[in-house]
Amino acid sequence: EGEGFQDIEEDSSYVQSLYEIMQGSNGAVVILNSEKVIQYINSVGEDLVGLRETSSSGMSLLDTVRDQGFAATMIDLCDQSSNANGSHCNSSYEIGGRDHQVHVTSLIGKDGFPKAFYISFTEEV
Repeated sequence: EGEGFQDIEEDSSYVQSLYEIMQGSNGAVVILNSEKVIQYINSVGEDLVGLRETSSSGMSLLDTVRDQGFAATMIDLCDQSSNANGSHCNSSYEIGGRDHQVHVTSLIGKDGFPKAFYISFTEEV
């Protein structure tokens, strides 16, 4: 009777940890929770990705990002990072006519499941 659920660790503290790290970042950052739902986007990230944190927080990438290929790339990188025990994964993607590296690192909980995703972007030069 619901015994499996008590083994699943809450993700909010992991999301909050990534939020604190984002405060010191001057690059574009998007933070997702364990369900790959948008939690935070910094102002540089808002401009790059074309989303506002106020209107997209709590929504899925697929429901908010206009470029579905871009959303799928981010989700795929989240899955790759999860499957690699939280390791950094990256891929190139054209955003606004410029090539960027999309970087994803995930935090894995004590239960072995991904709890939060830190997505950052660097422009390729």
